Amino acid sequence: MSFSIGTTISPDPRTGLATAKTVDGHIDFALVPDDFRGIDALEFSSWLGPLTKELGLIPEVRVTHAEPFHIATASATLDYTARTRAGLAIGISTTDAEAALFGRRAAADAVPAWTESAQVIDVVRRLWDSWDDDAIIRDQATDRYIDRDRLHTVDAQLQDSVGTDYSVLGPSITPRPPQGHPPIVVRADGDNAGAVEAADIVLVDDAGQAKSGRPPRLEDLRVRLGDEVPILARLDAPQGNTEVAGTTARALELQSRGASGILFAAPAESQIEFGIRLVSEIVPALISAGLRTQSAGLRTQTAGLGRTAHPGGRLGHRLDHRPARTTGTARRPQPLRPCLTCRPPPTPTSCSSAPDRRPRGSSSRSRPPKAPGTGCASISSTPTRPAPDGSGGPRSRRTCG
Repeated sequence: MSFSIGTTISPDPRTGLATAKTVDGHIDFALVPDDFRGIDALEFSSWLGPLTKELGLIPEVRVTHAEPFHIATASATLDYTARTRAGLAIGISTTDAEAALFGRRAAADAVPAWTESAQVIDVVRRLWDSWDDDAIIRDQATDRYIDRDRLHTVDAQLQDSVGTDYSVLGPSITPRPPQGHPPIVVRADGDNAGAVEAADIVLVDDAGQAKSGRPPRLEDLRVRLGDEVPILARLDAPQGNTEVAGTTARALELQSRGASGILFAAPAESQIEFGIRLVSEIVPALISAGLRTQSAGLRTQTAGLGRTAHPGGRLGHRLDHRPARTTGTARRPQPLRPCLTCRPPPTPTSCSSAPDRRPRGSSSRSRPPKAPGTGCASISSTPTRPAPDGSGGPRSRRTCG
């Protein structure tokens, strides 16, 4: 397997796009960090998807204040817009300033925030799997766009970073991603062993610059995770000629210690210049050293899942990503249960709405897409913040076709 190479690209419409086009076809992926000060990383990556051809796109999503259902649908959409080149980097939020941007709960400590993130990874995968690959049938004879028997219920119970229980209901409202499971990336810290175990690809700060706790050593991670999990070493982007010249030796040393590749962290203000240097100097040197092939594996054709892979190749295969490793609570979603209070089609009728007995503050629960003539579209609930008098909270409604 070729030694993987990636770089960070800040979500700037001008310099970010220029950098992405510069490195497109020369490196494996770009990780788009999200610091809440500009364009959302996932939204920016979805914009980059149709504008690039071979570059893998891995946006960072801080899951502490985000809805797991929305993360699952948005990342699945990215895999469509990027044509099987999407990934998902999981992060957390621990500052008061970031919590204030959402206004939903207080700031979280790192340990409970990472504990919740491992649960979110599991739920996101289950929502991806809530659609079978052949759920869309486009059957004109029966006026059905989807086969509801190929959609599956997800009912997950989680606990957020401040100790409040909430639930996530599916199926998703977005078809299963073309890759099935886009690779999930987690940056190893001293406080997130559970999230690292749930991840498909792990980043490690070889220079010891983890955000919290004591960063694990590359060798220790390799022993703990085994040979099947790609581990990418995160390095500051080399700037001077001397640093660039030493990159090949550093890459060889990291490979000997168990690294599967390198992610260069480029400053936002100089990302275009580093992208040019990466393409013109660093990548050719790595090819000369035998760490990468000329094609870098970017044009590998990949079949499967009943869909045609883009010429750029699936990001998961490019990064040597095996099928997703799920947490112990993962299970195959169950088939949709019919609404027992609704009459069978074709005669539509109304049905009563049962009170939602879930605790206040529960997660949003989105309604699955409804095929004409299939009866109930299941339950949908919208979270609302409780009013001072105690009113408010989740509400549910049931709709019939």
